[in-house]
Amino acid sequence: MKRWLPVGLILLAVIALVGWRIVQTSTKGKDLAKTAQQRTSGPVSVSAGIAAQRAIAQTLDAVGTIQAPYNVKVSPKVSGLIDYLQVREGDEVKAGQVLVKLDPDTLTATVLQNAANVAMARQRYEQARITQASTNVGIGTAIQQQRAAVDSAQANLNQVVQNLNARVAAAQAAVTDGTAKVKQAQASQASAEANELSAEATRNNAQTLLNRDLELYKQNYIAAQAVDDQKAALAVATAQVNVAQKGIDAAKQAVQSAIAERGAARNQLDITKKQADADVAVSKAALVTVKQALKFAVASTSQGPAYQANLDALKASIAAAQGTLDASRVLANDTNLVSPVDGTVTARALDPGSIAQPGTAILTIQFTKWVYFNTSIPVEQSSKVYEGQPATITLDSLPGKTFHGSITQVDRSADPTTHQFLVLVKLDNANHILRTGMFGHISIVTSHVMAEVSIPREAVTTNPDG
Repeated sequence: MKRWLPVGLILLAVIALVGWRIVQTSTKGKDLAKTAQQRTSGPVSVSAGIAAQRAIAQTLDAVGTIQAPYNVKVSPKVSGLIDYLQVREGDEVKAGQVLVKLDPDTLTATVLQNAANVAMARQRYEQARITQASTNVGIGTAIQQQRAAVDSAQANLNQVVQNLNARVAAAQAAVTDGTAKVKQAQASQASAEANELSAEATRNNAQTLLNRDLELYKQNYIAAQAVDDQKAALAVATAQVNVAQKGIDAAKQAVQSAIAERGAARNQLDITKKQADADVAVSKAALVTVKQALKFAVASTSQGPAYQANLDALKASIAAAQGTLDASRVLANDTNLVSPVDGTVTARALDPGSIAQPGTAILTIQFTKWVYFNTSIPVEQSSKVYEGQPATITLDSLPGKTFHGSITQVDRSADPTTHQFLVLVKLDNANHILRTGMFGHISIVTSHVMAEVSIPREAVTTNPDG
């Protein structure tokens, strides 16, 4: 009996161990089944965001270009051969700096001739005054002098008429040339607008094809590569539209430049005609004066009043000659052309040895220490924009750079054709990184809205039905 007791204890321990293992295996199986059920039917793991009150900024975006605040055309007041011209495009110039020198020989000769005429007039006056005491001799001398003066005044009038006719003809030719340039520039603008219409049509077609392929792709009728190809085609067409629009802008600027040049030529023609009338009037007045002096000389007697009238006439001829001399000196001083502003030379139309004409620009100077960003906004957005409002600008030619400025000017009236308001933003350009004509984008914060409930944009999805 005692011998079977240890065996029974061992057998009992084995049975207990086997039972414990069976219970453990069953419990583990139930846990695995419960975990599997939770994985298939339990909640999905997500990230939660807080829907809260936030300030949302509303912005107005537009496109525009960089332009200089001052664009000066340097042109002469008189015609002449260019002797000195050393600055070129990109050179910095200072206000008052001599940029162009014209050949002064012709005008100098005119000044010397007019100075000689003044000296002769004074000599005649002094001679008449000295010989006043000698009646017969003085009268005869005065008559001879006045006859010579009449001949000289008549010759001078003829010369003035010839010279002024030539100047008027040259000015009229400049107006004709300006009109031709305007027509050519307008033709270029029309061509640029036609190119834009063609580019717009190509882009619209590309957009239509892309929309069609997107629908086909969603229905698994075509591959993703076809959609990507259409997106690339749309991007190329959009770029072509942008290029065409820039071409229109350049053509419009060319038209405005040609119109301005024609206007300058017309103004110069008017000035030339008025100056011609004035010069002829002065010469005719001088001729009348010397003829009157001759008349007085012939009719003079030994009486004092007659001699005094003769002296007065001679004194008047001195004043007329002096006026002509002063006018010629003013023209002679116009042979040196100086820069009216500090700036940069952006265009050079002529070279030394060329003939410069009044009203025709030799150099173009732009002030670029600070510049304007020129943009336009729709009429319906105009009430949200005001002077002094901050603006952020990026330029296509300077990727990665952001420029900040404030609105300097908002046009008071909209363009009647485009219904857009012109807006200018002043930008500092001390390092000259900004250049006129650069194309870019502007963003203006128009208001801040406090949303009662705001959620992240990525938390909102849109199904195919919208």
